[in-house]
Amino acid sequence: MLENPAQSQVADLAGINELASAEDFLNYFGVNYQAGLVRVKRVLFMRLLKQVLAKQASSSYSEYQAAVSKAYCLLEKGVVLAHQVPSCDACEGC
Repeated sequence: MLENPAQSQVADLAGINELASAEDFLNYFGVNYQAGLVRVKRVLFMRLLKQVLAKQASSSYSEYQAAVSKAYCLLEKGVVLAHQVPSCDACEGC
């Protein structure tokens, strides 16, 4: 019996909630990366990934894979995110 493509995509994304590190995301979605670069810039990578995901719809494995790949490409190109002032107004030290 052939598997429904929608069911296959859901199965492909079943483990996404378990991903915790930049390396986890890159490995899970099969994106080749330089370990040394990710080791020293993993927080930036995660911030870039969050930014990319916020700007594009990601509901399938291939869309998430494209987002992870794009975030890594931005990391390689040296893209730096501007510091955003939090809107919580909870402190003055940020």
